[in-house]
Amino acid sequence: MEFSNQYRDDFEYILRKFPITQIEGSSWLITGASGFMMTYLIRFLLYVNEYCSQKKFRLYLLCRNREKLLGKLRLLDETSEMKILEQDVTEQLEINEEIDYVIHGASISATRLFATNPVEVILANTVGLNNVLSSFKGRKIKSVLFLSSGAVYGETDQNVYELNESDYYPLDFASIGSCYAEAKRLGELLMASYYAEYGIPCKSVRISHTYGPGIDLNDGHVYSDFVRDILNGQDLVISGDGTASRPFCYVADAIVAFLLISCKGENGESYNMANNHSVYSIYELAQILAKEVTRGRAQVRRKKEPQSEVHKIRIDTTKLEKLGWSPEIGVAEGFGRTVRCFEEEMMKKLLITGSGGFIGRNLEEKLKEDYEVCAPKRQELDLTDTEQTRQYLKEKSVDTVIHCANTNNTRYSGGR
Repeated sequence: MEFSNQYRDDFEYILRKFPITQIEGSSWLITGASGFMMTYLIRFLLYVNEYCSQKKFRLYLLCRNREKLLGKLRLLDETSEMKILEQDVTEQLEINEEIDYVIHGASISATRLFATNPVEVILANTVGLNNVLSSFKGRKIKSVLFLSSGAVYGETDQNVYELNESDYYPLDFASIGSCYAEAKRLGELLMASYYAEYGIPCKSVRISHTYGPGIDLNDGHVYSDFVRDILNGQDLVISGDGTASRPFCYVADAIVAFLLISCKGENGESYNMANNHSVYSIYELAQILAKEVTRGRAQVRRKKEPQSEVHKIRIDTTKLEKLGWSPEIGVAEGFGRTVRCFEEEMMKKLLITGSGGFIGRNLEEKLKEDYEVCAPKRQELDLTDTEQTRQYLKEKSVDTVIHCANTNNTRYSGGR
């Protein structure tokens, strides 16, 4: 499997923050495998398998669309260390394999779908979670982690400046717009209940606004819109007044949190996850990205003038920090990494054969600035070996082949 330079940098960062030897050789069930954070986690575990550990992870990946997942992973087929389970998590699960760790990430999180698909939002976090948990009653397992959300806190007011895991505020349970928050609340209760009644080692993590390589650029989150605007060379547009504040967390720091909670977290507990060094209003975030990521090429435009002052709430992450969590990647660096990764993956990958010859060598020089060019030497790739060539194209995820290899020397062609 090929990994872009930015993914490699991210994964080495995670390895510095988490002792991977604690979990090497373990088996994982990951639901919602084609979602942003879960796809990133899968890439990380496959990276460790390929470069860092002799004891390979075994991955069981549950998703509704096999081809979509393979496309996101840039794979043509399953590897020997992974098995794709194609089904809806709300259907009865049959998991007979021995599993060490479970992460339940199956959920609709795109805000634009809360109004149109509230039933699906609710069922994935309740019925789907119950299907997963009931599969492990009476079985040996090390940890089940539920990806919850800071939305469970409800509607805070201007007098709230900090939130810890025991705080709760009103939520209109009769409103369709509350489907996500209420489903996450019930999911956390289900986790605590399964631990209390059946002894299944359950933990929940309340995710803040998490971003990074692979985010859905059309999910309705304003920071996703910003990344799309940057990639398209456009100004950063804010539809409101930009005073709403958010705690932003880079996905690599989130993965470290997931691993720490899975391995060291207390059963039946919920953990806040937020980078309190990265709490910004939407307008402040846009200003930082325009200056630091686009280097002034983009301007910030908001459609409404501010109607109120910015109100920032600190998320108390003391419980998670006691497990060893300390996020380091701020928004300027994190969104810079995100944009670079998208640019690397959007870059077409070319295979030029015969790069040792005049035409191939000149093509490589001309194209390498705009494309990712693979130009293997004859000793690296024997084009007459069909199986070796097929495997090379698969491993390198080549988009286009420019075939310049040709024996035109008169000593070989018989010419004069």
